[in-house]
Amino acid sequence: MRLEALGWCITGAGAFLEESLEVASVLSQDMKVSFFVSKAGEEVLEMYGYMDRLYDIVSGGYLDEVLLASDSGYSFPKTGRFMTGRYDALVVSPATSNTVGKMANGISDTIVTNCFSHATKTGVYTVVVPVEHDSSSSLTPYYISRDRCVRCSECDALEVCPSSAIRGYEIDYNRCIGCGRCVEVCPEDAVLRYEVDVLERRVDRENIDRVSDMDGVCVLGSPNEIIGLFG
Repeated sequence: MRLEALGWCITGAGAFLEESLEVASVLSQDMKVSFFVSKAGEEVLEMYGYMDRLYDIVSGGYLDEVLLASDSGYSFPKTGRFMTGRYDALVVSPATSNTVGKMANGISDTIVTNCFSHATKTGVYTVVVPVEHDSSSSLTPYYISRDRCVRCSECDALEVCPSSAIRGYEIDYNRCIGCGRCVEVCPEDAVLRYEVDVLERRVDRENIDRVSDMDGVCVLGSPNEIIGLFG
């Protein structure tokens, strides 16, 4: 399937986030890509240090841009582009269980679920990549290990943090931009990421199956599978 313009939604999931950006970057070489980012998605992109990378994928022109929920008001008017045929397809990747649950039950109260609602109502081909499609693992944002941190009198990690996000044993994720400078300078290797095993819940499987059964919707197990559809 060859496309000219693609809408891409990002929700607040760390799992599949890096892979989603890699695939979107590849596709952007041959088509315009508009990113629709939920408020939670904005926070997670900052936490993992991917926000600048997201903007690097697009030119900033019409249909090749980043549209943030925080800038979109309550009605998310630009999601109406799906109703007027501006996009050839929609991708929601990564899709949190919360977003998939809303999709499965016809709830459209976020920028992402509005995109999904408009796209499916008007026959726009839609791809969803749920993070809970199967049992998997997810990498956390940076955190400070209380077992390793010795509370240095002069904290190198705090000194190099460009956003003043380190406070004692805690990282303020509303400030953290995921740059990783703290990791490089901590002498105790106390700033870490943790891989979490995530089990699939029955309710998540039921919601995924309901979305998968919708007309014009394709559910995939990995962002890398998107290349086979549109690449």
